[in-house]
Amino acid sequence: VCSKVAGTLAIFSRAVTSVVSPVAYALFAEQSRSGGDVRRAYLTTVAHMTAFSLPFFGFIALMAFPTVRLMFGPQWDAAAPLLRIMCLSSALFSAISMARYLFVATGHVKAQAKLDASTVPVRIAAILIAAPFGLPAVAWAIVAGALFRLALTLRVQYRVSGITALDVLAACRKSALLALLCAAGPVSALMLGGPVLVKLIVAASISSVLWVAGVFLLGHPLAPEIKAIGNKLPLCGARKR
Repeated sequence: VCSKVAGTLAIFSRAVTSVVSPVAYALFAEQSRSGGDVRRAYLTTVAHMTAFSLPFFGFIALMAFPTVRLMFGPQWDAAAPLLRIMCLSSALFSAISMARYLFVATGHVKAQAKLDASTVPVRIAAILIAAPFGLPAVAWAIVAGALFRLALTLRVQYRVSGITALDVLAACRKSALLALLCAAGPVSALMLGGPVLVKLIVAASISSVLWVAGVFLLGHPLAPEIKAIGNKLPLCGARKR
């Protein structure tokens, strides 16, 4: 069951994080070498990352049963509640997922190593303690581990870069509002009858439209990037001419 949950959540890592992380590392390293504003580059990256991650994990949490049913079949329905819980863990981690690359790019490799050495044993211990109480307890133990890593990462982050927890919270604020807006898609779909595939298509369609609209309505830092991409599309370019 846990492997199915982990496999579902890994979709985001494969689709987004693996693409963003090399670019983020190069950006942080270049800013550090040139004496640029690493702090601003990092917080902008956090805002961009969470604009995708928070709506994604919110969508998966709300659509856990249809998602599991479609991907793995009805025999794996028991994984849906666990998936919903662990979406919280993944959402929390996404707010600090770029910290690793910040530390390494700015020459604080030891700080990252110590962070890993401190948090991994705690996470393992939490899982071992929770294991006798069943899979839901294990899922909540993973969330507790994510909270511990979040707190410790923010502490180390402040020490090596001066970026505070409030700075990160501010960078995530509009992304959180965007996730709430996009939740209207799954909520609407769950009110409909019919096959799980139809529900997922309806939820994804509504959420996609709301995501694009929300980025601009909320004045999200990602808006200029999307506008720039839109201006480069052949159809948009033809209209401007």
